[in-house]
Amino acid sequence: MRKTFKIFLGIIVIGISVTSCKKEKPDFTSSENNSLADAAFIHIGNVVDAEVKFAEDENAAQKTNGIQSANHDTCASVTWSLSNDLSYIDSVTIDYGEGGCTWQGRTKTGKILVTMDGKRSEEGTNTKVELIDFTIDGYKVEGIKQIETTSVTKLLGFPINWTEHVMVSNGKITSPNGNEQFTWTSDRIHKAGLIDNEIVLLIDGTINGVNTKGESFTITTDSNNPIKFVWGCPRVVSGILNITPAGKSTRTIDYGDGTCDYKATVTIDKKDYEIILW
Repeated sequence: MRKTFKIFLGIIVIGISVTSCKKEKPDFTSSENNSLADAAFIHIGNVVDAEVKFAEDENAAQKTNGIQSANHDTCASVTWSLSNDLSYIDSVTIDYGEGGCTWQGRTKTGKILVTMDGKRSEEGTNTKVELIDFTIDGYKVEGIKQIETTSVTKLLGFPINWTEHVMVSNGKITSPNGNEQFTWTSDRIHKAGLIDNEIVLLIDGTINGVNTKGESFTITTDSNNPIKFVWGCPRVVSGILNITPAGKSTRTIDYGDGTCDYKATVTIDKKDYEIILW
């Protein structure tokens, strides 16, 4: 009887060990995919703003002693066209060529086409951003970004705070090796400008997509903690997102306290895990 009990106990212990070994690791796929998409499209947004401003300054002959805008990506070829009444620039083409150029820590190839129905910084202007054979750090990025400038606050004629309704359609990112890709659409509000002597961007809204595993997901922003970018940092520095992959529990991603680093915390079923941002 004692021997039989020991054998039975041994079977239980082995069973527990096997079950523990087979326990699946937490799935961060949707969180990591979204962080990549946000970083890529915010960088593209920075490029668009810098190059449109450069084109406007060049067109208005506002250069001083031939010195270009400090934020201009000098390795890109920038061309533009004017509206029919010559009152504003209605298109800007940013061409990085096949060899690629590096600016703000990211290397890009291909083209970005920007079209506008008014001055970029004016309230009511609609801006369309299209990507043509475009890559960033080896990732192929596709999609159309539609931007409506809904409000602008100016000081001495210069915009210091503004709000935009931003939608991305047919968004797709393919890995450098071409083996993985994910898709998404988003509808969000961007609030940007000078806050506490920092140039910041706050983003609030929703995202729907399909991750690199073929699983659909939905993302909403914590309304009290919009995600935050600061000028000069290529990653989200703070904010909280709620991510719900199909058939799985909602998890949150917390980007931290405002420090520009590579880390974020994903919480799944009350357990915290650290992920590294792109």
